[in-house]
Amino acid sequence: MNKLFLFLLMMKSLLLASSIEVSVVTPVQNSDTIKIEADGLVISKNITLTAKTSGIIHRYVNDNVNVAKGELLAKVDDKRRHMKLNYLKERLKFLDNQLIFEKDRVQEIQEKYKMGIAPKNEFLNEKIILEQFQESKKSTLSDYKILQLEEKESVVIAKEDGFITQLSNENKFVNYGDSLGILTPKDVEVKLFVDSKYANNIQEGMNVNMQSSYGKMTGTVRGVLAQTSSNLLEVMVASNSILPVNLQLKAEINIQNIKGLKIPKSAIVLVDNQPAVYEIRDGIVHLKFIEILSDRVDFALIKNTLSKDAKIALKNTYMLHDNLEVIVK
Repeated sequence: MNKLFLFLLMMKSLLLASSIEVSVVTPVQNSDTIKIEADGLVISKNITLTAKTSGIIHRYVNDNVNVAKGELLAKVDDKRRHMKLNYLKERLKFLDNQLIFEKDRVQEIQEKYKMGIAPKNEFLNEKIILEQFQESKKSTLSDYKILQLEEKESVVIAKEDGFITQLSNENKFVNYGDSLGILTPKDVEVKLFVDSKYANNIQEGMNVNMQSSYGKMTGTVRGVLAQTSSNLLEVMVASNSILPVNLQLKAEINIQNIKGLKIPKSAIVLVDNQPAVYEIRDGIVHLKFIEILSDRVDFALIKNTLSKDAKIALKNTYMLHDNLEVIVK
């Protein structure tokens, strides 16, 4: 009996001696200025010139040349449209004259009808004729305006300074919606690929520092596009320098006062190559993966994903694992 008691006492002592002691620290709310690094690519916002009407293309510039904003590039000509426009124009003149005549005629018959020297049927017939001319003018004017709009849209103008490519061949017949050419504006923009965890921190108007084989340059955030499949945000930047299309570069964006939890770097461990901390609750270790927002010499600012007033292990973290029982000192 005494031997059994001594054995149990010895085992208890060994267990206590083998228990891991840890010290803990409570993360504190803090803010920091961080520098986001991203890869970028210079792109062009190509403008596709499309036919807004059908007809024969006539070019006023050559292909693969620089053009100025407002310059006439081409015209989609249609002789049938011209002939119909001229016909409708003359038709409208005729109808205007007829309307003047018919209005005077109706007024004259109406006065005679009131005097009793003209039959009612004659007055009603003249009114019907007037209404028919009015409807005819309304329909003709509608057709005329539609063709005028087509004629206006047949002229292809450069909306920006740029470089014209793939311009349609002279005398080629094109239909509505056909491509007439590609205008590449001189103003290019930069697309940055940024870690999506900063989605709420990047705002329009932020300054961007960039570095490429062309040297250092600056730009301004123009907008943030949808998240890509690679868990990256596409951030569009207006460059303050002229850059060639497809140029690859590196960029930095400084974010002021980003908020998170400040913890000692000694509390951070790598598990499966991901940063994590061990949160201690009731003497039990709980593994928590974290997102590091800012990495300083002695501390790190992490995304606030821990429980309120969390206690995280600071000592002997290399000996810990999930669900381990520890002694907090």
